[in-house]
Amino acid sequence: MASPELETLPLPKGANWAISTRWDDGPQADIKMADLLEKHGFKGSFYVMTGRKPNTFERDLLTRGHTVQSHSITHSRLSCIAPAQTWREMLLPRIDLECRLDRPVNCFAYPSNSQASAFDPDARGRLYQMLLRAGYHHVPVRRNEKDSEISGANVLPADGNPVDEAFQKFYSDPDLQAFEPNITWAYHANTHARKNTWELLGKQLEAHAHLEDAWYCRQDEYAAYRIQFTRAHLSPIGAEAFSLLRPGPALAGAEVPLELRLNGSPGQVAPVVKVDGRPVELIPLPLGGWRFAVPWPEEEGVPRLIGAEDFPWLKGTLAVSGDQKTLSFQMENAGAESIREVRMTWRLPPLFNAGKEWQVIGDLASSGVWSEEITLAPQPTGYNQLGGALPLAVQVDFRLEDGTFGRVYFLTEETFNTPDGPENHLQDHVVLAVKEGDLGFEPATLSHPDGGRCPGPGIALLTELESNGTKTVEFKARGLQEILLNGDRVENGHLDLRPGTNTLRLLPAKHDFWFSLTPPELAKFKRP
Repeated sequence: MASPELETLPLPKGANWAISTRWDDGPQADIKMADLLEKHGFKGSFYVMTGRKPNTFERDLLTRGHTVQSHSITHSRLSCIAPAQTWREMLLPRIDLECRLDRPVNCFAYPSNSQASAFDPDARGRLYQMLLRAGYHHVPVRRNEKDSEISGANVLPADGNPVDEAFQKFYSDPDLQAFEPNITWAYHANTHARKNTWELLGKQLEAHAHLEDAWYCRQDEYAAYRIQFTRAHLSPIGAEAFSLLRPGPALAGAEVPLELRLNGSPGQVAPVVKVDGRPVELIPLPLGGWRFAVPWPEEEGVPRLIGAEDFPWLKGTLAVSGDQKTLSFQMENAGAESIREVRMTWRLPPLFNAGKEWQVIGDLASSGVWSEEITLAPQPTGYNQLGGALPLAVQVDFRLEDGTFGRVYFLTEETFNTPDGPENHLQDHVVLAVKEGDLGFEPATLSHPDGGRCPGPGIALLTELESNGTKTVEFKARGLQEILLNGDRVENGHLDLRPGTNTLRLLPAKHDFWFSLTPPELAKFKRP
């Protein structure tokens, strides 16, 4: 990361902090929000659900210097739905938005900021791995220190709440600055429209606009810069030269080149610095030394045409073998010209080995064919079912003869079984174990503390009831499709418990559910 002479800068333009904004769910108030942000010198990051009718203003937002990023398909709480559904809600919106807008998507906002689940202690780690596999490297929330391969944000009190105290607390914290130098406004333009708090938001923005040590950016720009910063490697070559390895622009996702600091004393005459043989501009720093941007190589760039509609002459097939042990990809260039610097990346869920990332294919001539086959080696999941078909994809990046950078995706879907999971198969639903003390308002009530929106259809809950004898216990329930006690369907409002351990399985019919024993002291839930 550093040498006695050169070091990578954590943010561009000599900034100490990045300041961004995040707006979810639109689109009714997005244009008015964009107007307000531009008035005060801010940029907007608008997170949309692809399951809704496309926002006709999306391209207008891009043209005005804002960005449109991914917020799932249906706004489901991803920590509380089946793994196959979670993967679908992450991968497909990225592909859809990129193909629709011809812009890379590198940011994902969790619906309802849901990253963890009382029903599933492994949910957070699984979501993190899915984010990386789907091609994201930024989530606009406070991230865990272990999530080292993504960037995040320090979110101010949202939707019209006072922000000054939190802003100053963030801004004056050197440890926070070193870990995640990004402060963001959030969450809903529609809330400001409904409450008519535009004037209040404008005053908040103006109070923190034009800070000299801040970089006012989009969140995709922040993500693009930070992935370069965290993965950059500087190596000396002789006494006066260095090599720099960093992620390329197609992976970074936005045209924000990494900046370096060249150490020096105040008043020192600036040396001549060249990158790949070309002189670069040195900008003096207040305490001595200079900063300069490292431009991308000419053969690399951010794709500006994305999707099969832009490249109908690129033919490809992606197929799972009959025994589900291999995945084969073949692509043919049926166009009249070669495509240059071709790279491919497998987009596979964590159920399987990742495959190669940014595999260099090289040039593919007209009528040329490329094929690749990988073994599908299932990884342990802890689930007996994945809850549906899994979309699998290959991402292909390249450069056209005229210098345009492009990207296409090839997809297929397959339903897989995972025999490594617990023997709790129940109507092809994923079974999650309920842990004692994690749920409800008392030991004998199963519900969700934030209002019962987790889990949802496609999930079965498994728990155990401990009884000190044979007894009948009454219960009350709402929103459940099916209740099974010791393998038998419960048809009435009571449970016939046997001495010792009793196994209870619940199938929610909707997010808003609860199940309660009356009286609660007769039995107690525990984790299997």
